[in-house]
Amino acid sequence: MYTLQYERVIQAPPDVVWAVISDVERYAEYAPNLSKAVKTSDSTTPTRTCWDTDGRSWNEACVMWEEGEGYAYLVDTTPGDYPYPVTQLKGTWTMQPRQDGVLVTMRFDMTFKYPVPIAWLLFRLGARGFYKTIAELMDNWEAEMLKRARLRRAA
Repeated sequence: MYTLQYERVIQAPPDVVWAVISDVERYAEYAPNLSKAVKTSDSTTPTRTCWDTDGRSWNEACVMWEEGEGYAYLVDTTPGDYPYPVTQLKGTWTMQPRQDGVLVTMRFDMTFKYPVPIAWLLFRLGARGFYKTIAELMDNWEAEMLKRARLRRAA
């Protein structure tokens, strides 16, 4: 199992941070590698379907939802056109209020389709692109959070 994790402290109220990171249907508006995300159930653990910018789609099942704290999705990697070389992928998004802001963490645990030497190489090569994509997503999230916080203060 391989893990990629990205963290950022954001200077916004915790409820604003949660409102943005938990809006799973708007995720594609912030993620540069996605074109669309559609919630396919309205339960306390909402499922969704995501499309990448090349039009490939996959389903994700919410396996953990802790209101105001975090959630996790297990990705169905079985579709033939699934864009990443993994057999298992779990994404976890959490937030933790601190003195200096709110710590937002994105963690992805994955198992590659290939044996260890190839998997290690794919992991090393993919990590660069992952961090670039996630940094851009976090930039977009943070801009939205700060905008909402400013609007709240102005009201």
